Amino acid sequence: MKKITKNRLNLIDDAWIPVRFRDGSEGMTDPSEVLGRESQVTEFNAPRPDFNGSLIQFMVGLAQTTMAPEYDTDWEDILDNPPSVDEVKKAFGIFSHAFYLNGDDEPRFMQDASSLDEKIHSIDSLLIEMPGDNTIKENKDHFLKRKTVSKICPNCAAMALMSLQLNGPAGGAGHMTGLRGGGPLSCLVQGRNLQETVWLNVLPKDDFFRGFSFEEKNEEKDIFPWMDTLRKYGKEQPKITLLDANRLQIFWGTGRRIWLDYDNVQSGECDLCGCTSEMLIEGYCTKTHGISYDSTWEHTLSPYYQKDGVWIAHHLNPGGLSYRNWLGLIQNDRGENRRVAPVVERLYNESGLLKRRGISFKLWSFGYDLDKGKTRCWYESRMPLILVEDEYRDEYESNISQIVKTAGFLQSTLHSCVKEAWYSRPKDKGDIGVVKQRFWSETEPFFYNSIGEILTEIRNEGDVSPVKLNWLRRVNKYGLEEIFDFYTRLNYSGEIDPKQVVKARKRLVAFTSPKSKNISKTLGLSGGI
Repeated sequence: MKKITKNRLNLIDDAWIPVRFRDGSEGMTDPSEVLGRESQVTEFNAPRPDFNGSLIQFMVGLAQTTMAPEYDTDWEDILDNPPSVDEVKKAFGIFSHAFYLNGDDEPRFMQDASSLDEKIHSIDSLLIEMPGDNTIKENKDHFLKRKTVSKICPNCAAMALMSLQLNGPAGGAGHMTGLRGGGPLSCLVQGRNLQETVWLNVLPKDDFFRGFSFEEKNEEKDIFPWMDTLRKYGKEQPKITLLDANRLQIFWGTGRRIWLDYDNVQSGECDLCGCTSEMLIEGYCTKTHGISYDSTWEHTLSPYYQKDGVWIAHHLNPGGLSYRNWLGLIQNDRGENRRVAPVVERLYNESGLLKRRGISFKLWSFGYDLDKGKTRCWYESRMPLILVEDEYRDEYESNISQIVKTAGFLQSTLHSCVKEAWYSRPKDKGDIGVVKQRFWSETEPFFYNSIGEILTEIRNEGDVSPVKLNWLRRVNKYGLEEIFDFYTRLNYSGEIDPKQVVKARKRLVAFTSPKSKNISKTLGLSGGI
């Protein structure tokens, strides 16, 4: 088939981003129309949640790369007076030549032409959760079937490509994970609207580059790796460090070597968004041994934890996101060497400024739960970010930490007691995950009520112990009567020994009592109750 070169898609200049507008209508727009102060855009409207997650990171990356303020005062000015659509368009346009998704001329956005000589894979393999070649070969694609997505439009192809590069799942031998490893958790400060959310997650240059001595790495290839050939990072090459590139590459990391196949396109409807296109893409080429990033890279939109002296981006596990993740996502957990994303830390450092503006914030967190190359789930949540005055912050965070850690102990004890009621040898049996999930989701209102009461007591120089004790009693009562009793009923669990149930229930009550030394110490109830 003749090579199609018309309708080149430029991700800076063209309207390709699916959105909803203030009047309730839906449509496509370009990045400058998303971010400019006259914007009528209210939210992204991609056909998949991971695409929406990629789009917000794309917008933050563009703003950080082209329009980041120099200093804190400039950052304040942007919040007060955001740039116009024309100003954004002019700033973004500097790099528009680096953001073509297709065409005869290289380079292409997040792609590597050296992959062109490889075999063509079906386009559905670009989607993170779809079965891979080995799964299909072994006929194990039971839950997500092959060929359900066989052709997609250029807009969806751009979002799928970004999602794959940003989430960086393991892809077999030689296929590199992303800059943050496979399946990183992304955390953004969410403001009152989409435009404010983008700016709240852009750091001033003096903050973004602080501590780095390689700011001279400002060539396009140092920021956008596809502007150079990725082959130089081949099998025998060392990992890329922060000394080898510009730190802005955290938004543009290209661990996978991919080339979208525009030589064999067709017209019709996109299998993802349903739009009609004359350039539906059916496949792509890929090659092993792309860029491998070392542990010196730290992303501004990810929380980190320390292991063996190395800071590692937080990754998701089964069970999703809830207040169990409060320590390390909402506030630092110094005892466990877990720290919040840099954009969240900055929010706290600027709390006085932002409180005067009357802005309320949430933490928008999302990501894939990946088990090596297997996709288990996509999780997304929004939790409140509470701005606390500096003089109260340490005491407040200490008390919240005590509650969250106590909740972890209560959940673990509840889970083990349900197992003890069910099985004669509970240690030999597996997880009852639903018990854990119900505990965290259904006791969340108690947590949020209590943290507000604790902050009020601290500000009034009152005693927080009664608040914590009341929280403990409410959670214990709910866990015992609504969760333990539910899962140990005869009609739920089938054959069950009533003696085991009675024994396990007594153990649950004793181990979670305010009189328990472990509870009293963890919750900070001095002298016991």
